[in-house]
Amino acid sequence: MIDHLKGQYNLTITFDGNSTRGKQSVYTVHVTDPERRVFLLEGDEKSAISHTQERIYEVLKKVINLIGPDRFRAVSSDSTGNTAGARKLLLKEWTWMIELPDCCHRLSLLAKDLCKIPFLHEIIVDMSGVITHFQKSNQATAHLRLLRLAEGTGPGLTSAGKTRFVTQYFAGDALMRNLGHVEKLCLEGTVVLKEKGHLFATEASCGMFRYQLGRLLLVLAPIGKATTCLESSHSTVSDVMVFWLAVMLELHDIVVAKDNGLDTDVKELIRAAANKRWKQMFGTHDVYLTGLVLDPRYRGIDLGVKDLNPLTIAKVRIGGSASASGSQTSKVPELVKRAGNFLMDMAWTEYNVRERVIAGLSQEAVVERLRDQVLRFVKGAYPFDREVFPSDGPQQWWDRLNVDQTPSNPAQPLAWLCSAMFALCPNSIADERTGSTFTWMNSYLRNRLEVPTLVRMTQLRSWVRHKPSEPKPISRPTVKFRDMKASLGAVSTGTKRKRDHDGTANSDANVRDRDNSDSDSVRSDESSSSSDSEESDSDDDELDDAAGSGEFLAQRLVDFSQPTAALRDVLSSTAPPAPPARPVPKAPQPPSTSKPRLLKYSDWKM
Repeated sequence: MIDHLKGQYNLTITFDGNSTRGKQSVYTVHVTDPERRVFLLEGDEKSAISHTQERIYEVLKKVINLIGPDRFRAVSSDSTGNTAGARKLLLKEWTWMIELPDCCHRLSLLAKDLCKIPFLHEIIVDMSGVITHFQKSNQATAHLRLLRLAEGTGPGLTSAGKTRFVTQYFAGDALMRNLGHVEKLCLEGTVVLKEKGHLFATEASCGMFRYQLGRLLLVLAPIGKATTCLESSHSTVSDVMVFWLAVMLELHDIVVAKDNGLDTDVKELIRAAANKRWKQMFGTHDVYLTGLVLDPRYRGIDLGVKDLNPLTIAKVRIGGSASASGSQTSKVPELVKRAGNFLMDMAWTEYNVRERVIAGLSQEAVVERLRDQVLRFVKGAYPFDREVFPSDGPQQWWDRLNVDQTPSNPAQPLAWLCSAMFALCPNSIADERTGSTFTWMNSYLRNRLEVPTLVRMTQLRSWVRHKPSEPKPISRPTVKFRDMKASLGAVSTGTKRKRDHDGTANSDANVRDRDNSDSDSVRSDESSSSSDSEESDSDDDELDDAAGSGEFLAQRLVDFSQPTAALRDVLSSTAPPAPPARPVPKAPQPPSTSKPRLLKYSDWKM
C-alpha cells in the first residue's frame, strides 16, 4: 500500500473523527490517489486525550512524511474547530497544498440552518412525532407494512439520525411516500397517535399537514439531491461548483415565487442562510471556479455563467505566440482571468516553492503559454478541440493531453496543471465510508473489538478491493440526480443491486449507513435525533450576509433571472423532453428501367 502511494502524485489526504461501541474515539486518515482509489493509512485512538488541532496535525504529519510530502497536493475534511485548525497547520507546513473543505458537510450545514427557521422547525417537530410513534409501536408498524405490501409503495418510514447528510429531507421524503397509508390508518381509528393525533383528526387536518410537509421538502430537496450526487470519491472541484449553483438557483426560485406558501420573513432567512454557506464555501480561493471554467464537459453547455461565453473572447491567432495575444488580456472576461490567475499561482508555486519544472518549460515559457492556452481552451481551439467521450470525466480528458510531458506538446503546461487539479478529491467521504465499515464490523456481537483491530481489518479489506494486478478502475464521472435513480431505486424498492466480490455495492451513492429496506420496522440510524449532528463550522460567527436585500451571492456568477435549462437539469428528477423527430427523407426513386440511349460521337461534347 505504501509502496503504491509512493509512486503516485497529486494525492489527497482526508481525515475525520469516529467512535466505536466501546466508547473509543478514533481519527481516521485516508489517502486518495488520482485514480480515486482510497486507502486507510491511520486510525489514531487516544480516547483519554483530547483530539486537539495540534494532536490531529501530528497524526496527519506522520502519514504525509511516511509517503513523502511532495506526493500530496490537497487536504479535505469537515470544518469543525479542531479539524479546520489542523488543516491550517498543515497548510502552514506545506504551503503548496490546496485546502478543500468538505462540500457535503457544508451542504448539510446549510440544511441544518434552514431547519432552524421557526416555520420549518415546527413542521420537523410534527414529522418526528409521527415517525417516532411508528418506530415505537409494533402494532402501527404492522398495519403500515400490510398496506405497503398490498399497494407496492416501497419501504416504510425512516427516522432522522446522525449518520446521514440532510437527514431531515430523507425522513420527510419517506413519510410523504407513506403519508396516504398513515392518513387512512388514523382516520379509520386503526392507529391512534397519542401526541400528534390532531394532525390526522379530520381530512382537513390531514391535508394541512401534507401541505406543510410539502413546504419542508420543497426547501430541502435541492440540498438532499446535490449531496446525494456529490458524496462520491469520483467528484471533482468542477462538480462542486455546478451542484452548488444548481442548489442556489432552486433556492432562489423558492424565494422569488409568490404562491408557494412561504412568508417573506421565511424567504429572507432562506436567502441569508444560502449566502452564508456560499461565502463560506467559495470565498477563500478560486479552485472551484477554475474547475468549472476548465472542465471540457461544460465548455459547450450554456449554464448561464456570466462572462463565460466563448464569443466574448477575441480571436486567437493560429500559430501565433502568447505575446501576440497578450494585448487581448484587457478583453478577457473576468471569470476567465480569475481561473487563469489561479493556474498561474499553481505554476508559480511549482517553480518557486516546490522547485519543480513543468514539462521541461522555463518560467517565462509557462507564463506566456498559459496566457494563450486558457483562451484557446475556452474558444475550443487546437489543441483543446478534442472530443469528450460520454464516460469521460475532466481528469480523463486532461490526462490524455498530459501524456506527452515535453516542451513540444502544445497543450503544456495547461494540461499538466489541469490534470493535477482534477485529480483532487473535494470531499472526505472516504472517512464517512470507513465509519460505516467500523459500524458494520463493530456490531453488538463484536462490541469489544479494539480500534487497532478494526483499523487493520478495514485496511485489509481496502487492499483486497484494490486489486493492483487487475486493470485500472472504470471512470465514474459524477452524474445528474436523475441518473442516481438506478441506485436509489434499488434501495427504495428493496431489490438487490449487483455487488462487487467483497459485497460492496458498485455505486458510490450508498456511502452512509442505510438499513435494509426490507425491514418491517421504521428504519433508523445508529443514534436518532431530531436535528442533524453536524457541528458548527469554526468560522460560522465570522460570516455575515454580504449580499444586499433580495440578492443571492451566486447571482454574481450566474444570472438567475434568465436561468438555463442545463443548470436546472442537474438536479432534475426527470430527463428533458426529447427534441422533435427529424422528418424522414424520402426514399430515392429507383433508376429507370428504360433502355439507355445510344450516344453518337457528337454527344461527347461539353
